[in-house]
Amino acid sequence: MNFFWLAALLALSTFASRAIPAILIGKVNFSDRARKFLELIPITSMTALVVPSVFSTDPQYVSIGIIGSLTAAAAAWFKLPVIACVLLSVLSVFICYQTGFLF
Repeated sequence: MNFFWLAALLALSTFASRAIPAILIGKVNFSDRARKFLELIPITSMTALVVPSVFSTDPQYVSIGIIGSLTAAAAAWFKLPVIACVLLSVLSVFICYQTGFLF
């Protein structure tokens, strides 16, 4: 199969899997419980993606991932912009590497 057609079919299937629910969601009445469940799906999926990477960042020093994630969580707690959370997290990991504060 030609690479162009493969990419086109993949793009079409991705678009369809996102567009169809977006179109149909407005036509269905959900209970409050089902609506809350659907609102929590993005949070749980991001958690499932992020948490394993915290512990596998540097196999020699697991604390690096924990320090970076705690710094980002603290910055988010104080409602800093996302870029500030990322930059502070990167800075904290950099400082830990430079000072040798690793365990």
